[in-house]
Amino acid sequence: MTVIGVYVSEERLRGKCRLRIVSRAEAGGKETCVYQLILMFNHEGIKECACERFSAEETQRVLEELAGQKRISLEEGAALIQDAHRMNCLFKTRPAAGFEPLKELLDLDTRDLDRWDIFQKICDFPIAGEAAVSVLLRSVANMDLFLAKCFCSEDLKKEKAPWLWKEQIVHWQISPMKAAAEAWQGDGWVCRVSVFSKNARDQMVQRVYDTEWVQKERFYLQAYTLAAAAVLRADDPRNPENGRVFCSMYEFAPARAGQIKNILDYLPEVFINGEMEQGYLYKWLGDETEDDTPRCRVFCEILLLDQKLWIYSVHPGHLAKAEQWIGGHMSKRIRFAGKCRIYERTLLNIAVAGDTEGIKPVQGVLARLDDMCLFLEEMESQKALSLSMGKDGFYWFCSGDAGVSEYYICGNWVRIHMYQGDLPAQLRRLDGSLGCVLYDSDIRKYRERAQQNSQGYWNWYKALRQAQSEANGFRLRGFIPDLRDLGSGLIRLAEK
Repeated sequence: MTVIGVYVSEERLRGKCRLRIVSRAEAGGKETCVYQLILMFNHEGIKECACERFSAEETQRVLEELAGQKRISLEEGAALIQDAHRMNCLFKTRPAAGFEPLKELLDLDTRDLDRWDIFQKICDFPIAGEAAVSVLLRSVANMDLFLAKCFCSEDLKKEKAPWLWKEQIVHWQISPMKAAAEAWQGDGWVCRVSVFSKNARDQMVQRVYDTEWVQKERFYLQAYTLAAAAVLRADDPRNPENGRVFCSMYEFAPARAGQIKNILDYLPEVFINGEMEQGYLYKWLGDETEDDTPRCRVFCEILLLDQKLWIYSVHPGHLAKAEQWIGGHMSKRIRFAGKCRIYERTLLNIAVAGDTEGIKPVQGVLARLDDMCLFLEEMESQKALSLSMGKDGFYWFCSGDAGVSEYYICGNWVRIHMYQGDLPAQLRRLDGSLGCVLYDSDIRKYRERAQQNSQGYWNWYKALRQAQSEANGFRLRGFIPDLRDLGSGLIRLAEK
């Protein structure tokens, strides 16, 4: 076999890669063979192996298509194959069918090839400080023994593996700690990491390690010690499977329940994940991401109860997109009832018990936007994450010293939800960019017991009516209440 080129995808950091070996069966041969392997550096090892054959006329086109990928030497490609094959041997799994013609690569001597150099050549990823810790932890979570050992001292490399290898790693948390200057010579770094994994009883276990890192030829882990360990209950706030989620709450008439269920059942991306006496739990799947958590493909989740619909996600931007979709397909069937941030386990427990009174919406306001430039300057100062909402404007999410908040813009109106922090203080920071401000608490108050002959009520209603005509996206989402719901006599008052 005469090798023409070896090409590799840039997915090594995800615990896998796609390797293509272009060769000719014999010297001077006209037919080109392209072996395509999917290598997983966990228990799957050599996951797929296939061969395509091309004529001499097609070979140039194939090489041009591969030109944009990283090219490595045959020995480096063999090292990747050997590392994946060792995982097959470690976990006693069988390499993919079709690998037999490449078995000779397992005999190449690659002991002198530094796996770190191969990783750097593929990913071109400068590693130091917290980035090195993140890569090491991710490689452990991927069960990628060979990449993890690139970040370990020689003494640690002699161990079977750092931390736990055969438990399911669910989540990591990194908490850097400043090292005392007199305790270190040269460049040194200390950090504490929390490892969340599942044991054989499917219990969530948290282990806390203190780690010591040094910078010599490269940045690597010198030592680690176990500081604490505990089995976490399902409802423990520290349990990553009981994380806090962003939730939008809707209400509807009992007669609408069947219509709403039909809409959800029709969506190809939405699947029923659970059924309970009170209703149904759906998962809305999105595209695959770089995220390595168990919920990496979950766009959002939906809880459909007798007269309530809750949509929630760990990503506030996903929830904002789901609200936009709900507004376009269900706005005439449901009514927006507020937003909250709550532990997922608590939300599900309340739903199963049928007692939803304990979930209170966060503070929110609807305001006219008088100065867009000032508003954008404030978003920039808070380092807000932005998301385009198409014709409906933009969405910002802020998490920092000023608290946790989100902002929607539609036309000349802005909607603000304050999950954590002081809403009046945030409005003062936006002073000058906002015109009239309508608090959700006032909307609820006027809906329940409006003083329809008061001047304040008239001004409030006039602003709502203006918002309804100028911000259709907000009206569909339910951020602007249906004016017909605001009490008897309201329409007659408006028409006088």
